[in-house]
Amino acid sequence: MRSRLGQVGPSRRGKRMQDNDSSMNERAKRPRLETSSILDLIPQPHFIPAPAGNFRPVDTSKIPCYQKTLPSPIAPYYDAAAVNQLLSCKFRRAAWVIPVRGSLPWDGASTAVVLEGTQVASRSPSPFLPAPAAQLCAIMWTPDSLHHLWTFLGSIQQAKRLGPLSLSFHAAPADAFRTRDTMSEPVWESNHPYYFQQSSKHTTGSPDDFATDNNDCRAHLEGIDYIKVYHDIPYSLSLRNILDAYRYEPVDGQVPGQSGANDRKIRILKGAHLVCMDERSKAAFLM
Repeated sequence: MRSRLGQVGPSRRGKRMQDNDSSMNERAKRPRLETSSILDLIPQPHFIPAPAGNFRPVDTSKIPCYQKTLPSPIAPYYDAAAVNQLLSCKFRRAAWVIPVRGSLPWDGASTAVVLEGTQVASRSPSPFLPAPAAQLCAIMWTPDSLHHLWTFLGSIQQAKRLGPLSLSFHAAPADAFRTRDTMSEPVWESNHPYYFQQSSKHTTGSPDDFATDNNDCRAHLEGIDYIKVYHDIPYSLSLRNILDAYRYEPVDGQVPGQSGANDRKIRILKGAHLVCMDERSKAAFLM
C-alpha cells in the first residue's frame, strides 16, 4: 500500500501558492523608506528667524484654539495646573516639534517616516507600518510634502497673524542611519531612525531623575529629523490648530481609495500627537 505521508493534495497545494502570491504582492506594495540623509530635502537656510515689525493680537474668532484633545503634561510639568500656568504666561516662548523621521522620546508622541520618491504622503494608522508605529499615529512624509510643509510654515510666518514665528529644521547626521529601507522588516535596530519604541521616560521622580531624562531626550533628538516652530506661548493652541488643519495636495498622484479634487488633499498632521517645548527646550506637554 502506498503511504500517504508527505503527500499534498491539489487544494492544499493551490492554497499555498495563493498564499505565497499574496505575500509577494503585499511585500511589493510596501512603501520604501528614505534612509539616506535628508539634509537637502528642505531648502536652506534651516533656521529662519521671526520677521521684524509689529504684530497684532491673534483673532481667536478666525484662528481658534485647538480643542480636540487636552494637553497631556510631560514632567517636569507634572499636571494640568502646571501646563495651564505655562500657557497663561504672556512673555514666554515655546516651540512645537514636528517629527519628520524617527520617534520622539516621549510616551504617546507621534513618530514619522519619509517615503522614497513620488510615493503618496499619508497619515496612519497604515497597514504597511509595524503595529507599534500605527498605535503612535505615524506620519508618512514624501520629499515633496516636506518641501510643501516648509513653504507653508514660511507663509504663516510672513503673514504675522500668529505673532513672531521662527522656524528650524534639524537633520540627523548621516551616521545615525542603518540599511533597513522597507517596512517589511520585523526587526528594528534601536538606533535606526525608524525604530518605533515606546519611551520609558519617568513621569514622577527626583530632580536628578529629570535631569538625566532631559539629557537622554536631547541625545535621542540628535538622531532624528524634526522641524520646530517657535512662537509666543499665548498663541500655542491657535498654532496647534493651524498645524492640525494643514493640507497637502500631491503633485502627481492621488490619495489611495479616494477620488475627486477635494479628496486629493491630505491632512498629514490630523490626529498627530505633537510635543510642545518651553523656552529651555524642555518638553512641557503633548497634544
